Amino acid sequence: MPPRLDPSDWDRLFRPQVHQRGGLLRALANLLMVGVVIALLFGGAFLGLRLRDAQIEARIATATAVVATNEALIMLRSTQEARDATATVEALTVPSPAPAPADSLGLGTVIAGGNLRSEPLVVPETVLGQICVGDQVVFLQEQNFADGVRWYQIRLLSTAADCTPERVPVETVGWASSLLLSPPAP
Repeated sequence: MPPRLDPSDWDRLFRPQVHQRGGLLRALANLLMVGVVIALLFGGAFLGLRLRDAQIEARIATATAVVATNEALIMLRSTQEARDATATVEALTVPSPAPAPADSLGLGTVIAGGNLRSEPLVVPETVLGQICVGDQVVFLQEQNFADGVRWYQIRLLSTAADCTPERVPVETVGWASSLLLSPPAP
């Protein structure tokens, strides 16, 4: 037989300020929400620690790069100082140029680096090597061409500071365009 309905039960159970029990579903939902909040807190802490570690690594890498750059600058400065000192010593120890031989056109200097050639032709097969700015030369012969280009046969007397590994050695004889050389001085 069904239980009897009492109208006062309705008012007692469903009036506005009555505490209602949620049951199993409500307890499960509460546990799930607490679990999500805890997971978010631990996940945020984990990501924060990883971000902090990444920032520390970036600072270490930056500091390492700065130290390496400073060491490189110190090396460059010392290398440049060594070159300057060597150039100074060479300038002080290089004897003054000897007078031009009697059978030459005079002495001169290379004013623009370029190729020294076996003959006065601009073709790859004639290249002997490079002459560099500041090299001292003796003019041996002069040849003028119809296109207005003047070529000199020269002998390299002394070299200036190293400018290229392909430079010709001292006493090499070859042809160079007048555009690369100072005018001959007796």
